[in-house]
Amino acid sequence: MGLVNIGIRALQANQLGLQTTGNNISNVNVPGYSRQKIILENVKGQYTGGGYIGQGVNIQTIQRNFSEFLTRQSTLATATQSSDAARSDKLKQLEGIFQGGPQGLGASINDMVNAFSDVASAPTDMTARTVVLTRIDETAARMRATAQSLDDLQSGITQELSQKLTPSTAWPATLPTSTTKSPAPRAMGNPPTTCLTSATNSSKISTAMSKPPPLPPMTAAWACTLVAARSWCWETSPPQ
Repeated sequence: MGLVNIGIRALQANQLGLQTTGNNISNVNVPGYSRQKIILENVKGQYTGGGYIGQGVNIQTIQRNFSEFLTRQSTLATATQSSDAARSDKLKQLEGIFQGGPQGLGASINDMVNAFSDVASAPTDMTARTVVLTRIDETAARMRATAQSLDDLQSGITQELSQKLTPSTAWPATLPTSTTKSPAPRAMGNPPTTCLTSATNSSKISTAMSKPPPLPPMTAAWACTLVAARSWCWETSPPQ
């Protein structure tokens, strides 16, 4: 019977190996699935007077090919990429507000400074004085428009963040049930690989939703620009 038992163990081990391979193939397109493989071990031999007689092979466990370090690095890289993409998008919008050319705020300030220079050269020239007042009005109008655009951009960012962060309070209800139910029974002292795959995906979701994207480091600059623009507009064109 010993030879028959050895053959049965071998067939069972190879059958499980085929099932595991089929499971890997069937889940090849499943996001977050980790490939599995069987780990075999030698069955302790039977001692006889002439030594040990082998008893065949046994299945030690089904191992999940998984690297916690690589998974963590992938999650962090994805979060960083998303943050950089959001920052780049907002900086492009900010660049559009401070456009160059003759219609930009910088050109208007240059024209105003040149007009003041002309007045300093000819204080009694009424035409130069009129040009200064006109340039001041133009600069103040462009500053008010720029300040309004900055306000709109900041309001849009605040609204976008509130819309994206509000669902995070309910994220535990959307996680797979394997994380909320009692743990599945352990097989041969090892946790079930399917539950580990689900838990990994759940941890990615929780990590992504518990860490909101940081605000771009331009908020202080926007505030300073806005304050300066409003102060200038108040001094040059006070409300009637």
